[in-house]
Amino acid sequence: MPDCIIENLADGRLLNLGLNGPRAQFILRSEAISGAALEDLQPEAVDLLDIAAAVFYADGSISRGGNVRTNMGALWHRNLRLTIPVRRLALWQSSEVATALSQAVNFLTGDNFEFSFVAAGADRSESGFLDLDRQGAPFGADHVILFSGGIDSFAGALDTLATGTGHVILVSHRSANKVSDRQDLLAKYLIDRFGKRVRHIKVKAHRKGQESTDTTQRSRSFLFAAIGAAVAQAFRAKRISFFENGVVSHNLPISPQITGTMATRTTHPLVMHRLSKLISLILPDLPGIANPFEWLTKTEVAQRVQQHGAEQMFGHAVSCTHVRDQTTLHTHCGTCSQCQDRRFAVLFQGLQRYDRPESYATDVMTGPRKSDTERTMAVEWTRHSLRIAAFSEKEFYSTFGTEISLLMDGYPEQPQQQIFGRILELHQRQARIVLGVLTKSFAEHSVDLANTLLPPSCLLVLHAGQGAYIAHSPVVVSSLVHNTGHLTSDEESFRFDPDAPPVLEFRLSNGRHEVTIRGLCDLRGNPARVAHHLKVPFDEDRAEGLAHLSHRFVPISRLEGVTMSKENVRTAVKNCRKAIGEACQHMSIAPAPMDLVIQSGPNRGYRLNPLSQIIEGDG
Repeated sequence: MPDCIIENLADGRLLNLGLNGPRAQFILRSEAISGAALEDLQPEAVDLLDIAAAVFYADGSISRGGNVRTNMGALWHRNLRLTIPVRRLALWQSSEVATALSQAVNFLTGDNFEFSFVAAGADRSESGFLDLDRQGAPFGADHVILFSGGIDSFAGALDTLATGTGHVILVSHRSANKVSDRQDLLAKYLIDRFGKRVRHIKVKAHRKGQESTDTTQRSRSFLFAAIGAAVAQAFRAKRISFFENGVVSHNLPISPQITGTMATRTTHPLVMHRLSKLISLILPDLPGIANPFEWLTKTEVAQRVQQHGAEQMFGHAVSCTHVRDQTTLHTHCGTCSQCQDRRFAVLFQGLQRYDRPESYATDVMTGPRKSDTERTMAVEWTRHSLRIAAFSEKEFYSTFGTEISLLMDGYPEQPQQQIFGRILELHQRQARIVLGVLTKSFAEHSVDLANTLLPPSCLLVLHAGQGAYIAHSPVVVSSLVHNTGHLTSDEESFRFDPDAPPVLEFRLSNGRHEVTIRGLCDLRGNPARVAHHLKVPFDEDRAEGLAHLSHRFVPISRLEGVTMSKENVRTAVKNCRKAIGEACQHMSIAPAPMDLVIQSGPNRGYRLNPLSQIIEGDG
């Protein structure tokens, strides 16, 4: 059987991937479907599984930059080419399917995946792929639920079964024994309670012989969705659901340190839309993938568990993102955003007796944070919510314009203003929950706070501003950065680094274009106008997940739309670079990074620096 070939375009390194078999590097554990009542999977479904497994393996095999996370993920984009044997070559080579596949995978991972396909040999079996025994044949499934073992998927399955009469298949992707035991325990509860209406299918999908080099696993939801689609096809299910609360699905950036591929898109609405489109092209009889909890907070998910009388199971569900660090005693780290979200929901709903504090390695509210990353996450997560609480619609869009546009793209058939309103309302509900928990926690620990008895790196002390914490605000107001390049005392923690990607704030002030290069200088007039114009293709290329080397150069003729002649465009770019040079000279920086903001391409025009970190300013 021919291997999949994975090429790292950055250095030309090749990896051969064997799927299943005695010399396999990746196992998607399954047996042939037997019995007359159950048909084998369609070849298209098996191809989809192979492709998802190859993407998942490649995602974990090539590092995004080692242990030092440069600029917290903005530079972690990878360029990969995958050559995969398939059974339905013409289907996968069609432009519509190829485009749908690339758009889904690239946006999900934040990388640039290129795909080519070759015909699979006759020895590449088309027989059944999943381990579905003969007893499953009579089971008429109405609903396939992707069952991860987290509180959201458990609550979704519980809510579906308690409010309906249909038959449900819980599908689990088994890659870690620490998680599988939890999945089994939660599934057993549902089977015991709802009887023959529930079936749990566990599909092992894991690396063989080595652990992942990269642990971010951005592509896991693609593999999970492919497995769910294969099960749905086998059982003729009418619905496929991936339950995840909307705050996590939207995953708005909480600070400049958490950007790019560091911000996951596992169940982002645009991911769900693109995966649904891909599945409908490959298996047209199947429904798309939906997220019924897309407009709920984690607290409202917890309320569903309470409403159906299953509070005692809350502590058995695992929300933590740091699976490798879990122990029998500490199932949650207490420092990641998922742990914080979960614990705030627990405290708001009064579920503490079912979510023991000792299950967290670090107490979410009062435990010490050991690293800068943990301290940043603790305080920025809470302050992010409280900022949103006070936002008007204009302020909300000014701060998160790019992210909000991508979220709205996930609902192409719905009125955009309506979706925008729902996004804001969801995050302001979350903000009220965070404020309520903080207020109550401050009152409960007031004596310890007053006597400075709590660790200086715990969440409560950090949020109150008493701890040893330094971080940048995610929104830079222009008054903090002056043309001289000097910083006010409020921004002393930020120093301009000529070797790092620039942080750029784009604004319209009384109809005039302005750009602040954080820590260096301001751009106004024609230089700022050209930069604003170049930001449009920049946003499009980043939304598509293109690697920075693939960002487009805009021909100078197309820049004439900014009401300037070609010569004036060239002069504006020169003046932009002159301003950067003068500011660097003032700060004794040499040589000055002249193409810091606007880059030139040979006979190809200009583009905004693809590594730029963008802030949508006010005005």
